[in-house]
Parts: sequence; C-alpha cells; structure tokens
Amino acid sequence: MYLKFKIIIKKILNKLILYIKIHKNKTKTISKIQVESLQKKPLISVITPVYNIEKKYLVKCIESVRNQIYPNWELCLYDDCSTLKETLDTLEYYKNKDPRIKISYGKQNLNISGASNKCVELSNGEYLSFLDNDDEIHKNALYFIVKCINENNNVDYIYTDEDKIDLKGNHFYPNFKPDYSQDFLHCVMYFLHFITIKKSIFLEVGGFREKYTGAQDYDLALRVTRHTNKIFHIPEILYHWRMIPGSAAEVVDAKPTALVNAKNALKEHIDIITEGNGRVEQGFLPGTFRIRINHTKKEEITILIPTNYGSREVYNKGKVNLIQNLIKSIREKSTYKNIKIHVIDNGNSEKEDVSFFNNYNVSLFHFDYDKKNKFNFAQKANYCFSTIETKYVIFLNDDMEIITNDWIESLLDAIKIPGVGLVGAKLIYPDNKIQHSGILLHPKDHAIHINHGIPIEEIGYNGYTHFIRNYSAVTGACIMTEKNLIEKVGGFDEKLCIDFNDTDFCLKIGALEKRIVFTPYAQLYHFEQSSLPRSKRNEDETNYFINKWKTILERDPFHNINLL
Repeated sequence: MYLKFKIIIKKILNKLILYIKIHKNKTKTISKIQVESLQKKPLISVITPVYNIEKKYLVKCIESVRNQIYPNWELCLYDDCSTLKETLDTLEYYKNKDPRIKISYGKQNLNISGASNKCVELSNGEYLSFLDNDDEIHKNALYFIVKCINENNNVDYIYTDEDKIDLKGNHFYPNFKPDYSQDFLHCVMYFLHFITIKKSIFLEVGGFREKYTGAQDYDLALRVTRHTNKIFHIPEILYHWRMIPGSAAEVVDAKPTALVNAKNALKEHIDIITEGNGRVEQGFLPGTFRIRINHTKKEEITILIPTNYGSREVYNKGKVNLIQNLIKSIREKSTYKNIKIHVIDNGNSEKEDVSFFNNYNVSLFHFDYDKKNKFNFAQKANYCFSTIETKYVIFLNDDMEIITNDWIESLLDAIKIPGVGLVGAKLIYPDNKIQHSGILLHPKDHAIHINHGIPIEEIGYNGYTHFIRNYSAVTGACIMTEKNLIEKVGGFDEKLCIDFNDTDFCLKIGALEKRIVFTPYAQLYHFEQSSLPRSKRNEDETNYFINKWKTILERDPFHNINLL
C-alpha cells in the first residue's frame, strides 16, 4: 500500500509540473456545437465590484469575460467610489464597448460586501457568478457552469478548481478541490472561486453582510449550506487568482480582519446548527478553524476492542502485551472518563490478561466461532456490536496506543455535528509516519490510505493531513459511530471476512446520507507491521466489493479526479 501511495504522489507531482508547462492548452477545446447543444441557456450575471484597480488588471479581468465561449452573459461592474484615474478611464472605455456590460458608479464607498450587493442589483441573470476585479476566468468557465446546470437538477451553488497567477501572468499553485465537503468547509473556506449561485437563493439568504466584510463569501457559503444541499463542484481550473502583494492570494493571513470575520461567521453558523452547544478554535494551520462541542453531559461511551491473543513482537518497540498497553493508555491518558471497555477475545485470553482486565474494569466477552471454517473478522465485529448498550461506540484495534489525551472528545466533536455518521482518527506508526488520514477509493487499487507513510510533520497536498475532512471511508482500526446506525446498516458485511469490511461499513453508512469524517485531532499510535508488505487480498472478496461499489470506486467525490 505504501508503494502504491508513493506512486500516486509521484503521479500527482508529475501532473502539477505538466500543468505549469502547458496550462494554456490544458482545458478542453469547446466547440460551438457543444454550446448550442445545451438545452438550458440561462443568463449568467458576472458580478464584479471595482475599486482603484490598475488598468492592466481590470482590462484582463473584463476581457476574460468577453472571451467566453458561452455567449449568454452580462457583466455587472459597480465602481465603489474609485479615486484612481486609470480605473475610472478604463470603465468609461468599456461603457459602450459591449452591450452585455453594465456599469454603475457609487456615490459613497461601501466596501466589498455593499459594492457586491449593488452589483447584484444591476443583474438580470438567473445565476450570479462572482469575479474579483483583478482576477481572470478561463474562456470555457461559463460553458462548464451552464453544462453543470444542464446535467443536474436544481443547481443552487457551484464552485470550481482554480490556480494562481503572478504579476507576469505565470500560472501555478493549481488547487484541485474535493466535491462538497461540509465538515471541511467548517475548517476553511475551501470553495474559494469560481462561485456561481442562483440569484433567488442569494436574495433569499440575505446576500452579503457588511459585518463579515473580508469573509463575506465564507459567511454566504455557510448560510447557503443551511438552506440547500444542491452544491456542485466542477473539477476544472476555471478561475485564475492573481497574486498581488498584500492580497490573500499571496499570504493567507494578509488580511487579519478578514480572518476574524471568518471566525465570527463560522461561530454564528455553529451556534445555529448545534443550538448554541459549539465553539470555534484556531485550527492546526494559519487561517483555519476547529469546531469544538461543549461536552457537559458526559454520556457513557462503549469502547470495543476485538483481540486474538496477548503478547506479540512489535517493530521498534520490543516485546509488549499490546492489549494491556492499549487499555492502560486509555485509562491513564484519556481525559474523557465516562467509558466502558469491552474486550472480545476468541476464548483464549491467558490468566494474566483476565486478571489485568479485572483490575482495569474491563468487561471480557468470548466470541466463539467454528474452528473448522475460516476465521471471519466481520462476524466477530458484529458480535462486538451486539454487546453495546450506549448510544455512541468506539471500535478499536488491539494494537493501538493513545497519543492525544482528548482523543474521545475530538471524535465526539465531529460526530455531534448534524449529519455526521462515523468518524475516524489519525493513526501514526511508531516511527512517526502516517498510517491513516483518510481512505481514497480508486478504480484500480480500490481503497488506499491517503498520505500513507509520510512524516507526521508534513501537511500533504493542500494541508489535508491537518484538516477535519469528509472521506468516503476511513479505516476501522479506530472509528466512532452510533449504535442505531450500526443496526440500520446491519453491521459489517460477513461476506467480506477479512478484506474491505470496514470500508464497506463506511460506504453503507454514507448511503444513509450520513457523512464520514476524518479528524486529525484524535491521534493514536498503530503498531501494525508497517515495514512488511501486506498479504495478497482475497480475490473473491475483492470482486464482491468492486461489484457492490463500482460507481463510487470510479469517481470518489472526496478526491479530485485530476489527481488520479
């Protein structure tokens, strides 16, 4: 698996290098026939507030709209009391240049939020697309927006991939985003550009709000998510964000007031969806956030630990009794104390282990299986689940050790956000390399641990190892979920005796329209044999899994297709 991930990383790097070299020819050539074949051809209003921008950048911005292959657009320009002569002269030049361009001049400075709302007042389009006055859009941008509207029902909000351009026009830092990831959005405004929203939705949620100026797009996006889930992502680089000194495109914290307003907007959002039971803290990376839940009730949680035997050799650590080591770390390190621990063995625990379990207030259960038949881990997992009496449950491998004292609170923080069904942790090898930070579904390799084997201090592509994020699946070595969801999906699929049963379990919960979340704040050591190759997968189980989940294996929504 590590070699496969290294190959994928190499492919990603090669693609990024190739992207930089041939960017201008990257996006597909769209013919007029393709444009004409679109059944729906809505008017798109491009919204661009203008303020004291140099002529050369404003011209590039306007011309990028005029060069669109999709013709049914209007460009709404609202000047927010510019004092720079070249800005005003440029607007005057375009006043009668194209009948699709509308220009209005403000009498007082309203800042970005107010000026954007004034722009919207100029518009007649069914959809609004937002473009900053110093940025550019690809010539096919509006075509892909309208294509998305044609291919999906009730499209309310669209975002795209993007890159950055420097002052010389060089393209770099391509940002290939996942599809709509609500819990990722709670960490950072990853939508960024090119945002298109149905005008009726924009007006219904109240447009941009002055008190969140600088983070007005984030505030709008959060309000939209409470209003609709018809949010779509186009995996094409259609927006070019110009890096001007002092801009957020160049430095994430270049505008500290914007970050304060972003945090305040998120706090308001979290107050609403958690009914005042949440708070917002600084995330691992600058300009990012972490949602915490106030765990005042401290309800009891069951921790399930299936095990086969006591002592075994662990690489880099010598001979230890793993199950005892795990339980000691849970009892001694965890700050969340209202837990009950169930150990489920095969009826083979030694007297030393049984005595240890009694001393650490552990309930021991025996899973009996037909020794004539092949051992079935999924069957054992389901027996583990049958011992649960609490609402929340944590399922753990026996070869783990707690790192972060608040690991249980961190799992609860994620699972108590409405709509979340299962949460996985960040697992680390004893040599401080990542074992698990989310699972990538792949058409050929099926289920790959993303960022597997990289040092924990590295942040991976776009910092994903340090974000709470949605994935289609996480490893079953450490998961938290709810008893009622286990019952709804029927537990683990016992046809998957050894392979893919945890991935399948996640996908079944996802099929209930519940989100799967990875949190980097719950961290545990995983002492599996990281230096040894994995045994060959069971062919029958692999084929069964592929046939069951073929569609999502071909297109994992939480991993951008451009990175495959």
